[in-house]
Amino acid sequence: MAMDKIVELMIAERDKLDAAIKLLRGGDGSGSIPSPKKSVQAVKPGKRVMSPEAKAKIAEAQRARWAKTKKAAKKATTVKRAE
Repeated sequence: MAMDKIVELMIAERDKLDAAIKLLRGGDGSGSIPSPKKSVQAVKPGKRVMSPEAKAKIAEAQRARWAKTKKAAKKATTVKRAE
């Protein structure tokens, strides 16, 4: 490709980018972002609710974890006594 054609394509691309930047800045080229017409207030999310079934499932899983821990601790203490 000829050097002149490459330069021409680059200038065209630059013009497109300049137009996009001007649009993003508000069109007047000042660089300032226009202020919103309404003030936006943060919305506080509501409290999460867990179903009774989900609570029971979690509780059962925790009981199983504790049982496994207690069983391992009991086994460790009985092994130590045998020595």
